[in-house]
Amino acid sequence: MENALQRSLPRSDSGPYIDSGGTVQNLNTLIPAGSPTIQDATAINNNGQIVASATGSTSGAVLLNPS
Repeated sequence: MENALQRSLPRSDSGPYIDSGGTVQNLNTLIPAGSPTIQDATAINNNGQIVASATGSTSGAVLLNPS
């Protein structure tokens, strides 16, 4: 999935990623330690918010907000 800011959410065997202008980062490395594990990212909006599913202490849908 891609938005107007040219960010996409590719997936690989090692987890969901964000590709922002050629810089690819695993979403699980961008969240605080101890957070639920992001399993799949399904959408990103023009504000950079990402809808994803997670497992761990909290399982289900999560909204990731950029800082």
